[in-house]
Amino acid sequence: MLLWFVLGCTPDRGIQLPPTEEAYEGRRVRLHTNGNREICEGTGPSMEQMLSFLGRETELGDLDQPIDVYLLSEEQARETCGLGIDDVYACAFVEETNPVVVTSYLPTEHELVHAYLSLKQDVPRTRYAFLEEGLASVYGRDGSAAAPTTSLAEGLSFDRSLPLDQYPRAAHFMNFIIDEFGPAAAARVVLASSEARDVDALDSTFTETLGISTEALVELYEQESVSCTSAGWQRGYDCESPAEEWHFSGTLQLDIGSQCSSPTALGSSDGPSFERFTLDFPAATTVSIRMATPVEEHHATIRLTKCGTCDDEFSFVYDLSKGPLFGLQLDPGKYVLRTLYSSGQSEPGVLLFRQQ
Repeated sequence: MLLWFVLGCTPDRGIQLPPTEEAYEGRRVRLHTNGNREICEGTGPSMEQMLSFLGRETELGDLDQPIDVYLLSEEQARETCGLGIDDVYACAFVEETNPVVVTSYLPTEHELVHAYLSLKQDVPRTRYAFLEEGLASVYGRDGSAAAPTTSLAEGLSFDRSLPLDQYPRAAHFMNFIIDEFGPAAAARVVLASSEARDVDALDSTFTETLGISTEALVELYEQESVSCTSAGWQRGYDCESPAEEWHFSGTLQLDIGSQCSSPTALGSSDGPSFERFTLDFPAATTVSIRMATPVEEHHATIRLTKCGTCDDEFSFVYDLSKGPLFGLQLDPGKYVLRTLYSSGQSEPGVLLFRQQ
């Protein structure tokens, strides 16, 4: 049995993986690479934490077997997955009972959600695309998706393959179900959707799992949901992680730019590498941010996202090569800071937050 759950399309042929070597083995994931690609030290443990968080959130529990993840070149990933979509280089599938993810980048959390869900079915079956891609986008974090631009009615019509422009609406809708009924209920909806082949058939899925008809659910969504971007609808383990606390005395200093061999580094040596930090601000404040690094050209791009929902979403992206940032206003609460470097650009440095 070979099932595919692919971003945007479904290949119509089998797979052939190139020769690889195992680079990491954990309880929930095994990572494989080919060539001289080095997987950054923190990548495997981060993927383990993400899957553990997903299991707790959905109440589906931990995995009984690891998911095999193959890190290939963009060309190899596209060829292996049978993809014909620009800028999409990942897919997930189940062969017999073995979950497999093929990707050209890491941590590829979106595809891990697909593989995880397959392992939570007695017999892996293709699930309703709009619902599953929505859940995978909520827990498979990216943080850069714009607000939905397509209609819910249009999105609900896609049962087996979902166009990329529908992903924000799918994620926004599934996040609404999570907020209204809980993560466990949202997961049950997706798993139960295997029997549905069109929007009419979804009515029994929603009724049996949520106790509400499709018509009533859509009406509730349109009345109560707040439009927002992925900063408001994505969920990750970072927001429940211990945070760097700053009580505005002096300067908050974060060591960034770790080499790929550091346990804080995520990604791979020949692709984008980044780090994540959890910050906690006890009160509203205005800050300046600058980077101190011995090598001028090795500045990071940072993304600061507030933990929370659409009601208090916040996402800010800044390229520190432009110089220090002044006057950034922040509400109290937890934030996830992501530092991003292009391939080979990371260099140890210090990120400085100072209250203005």
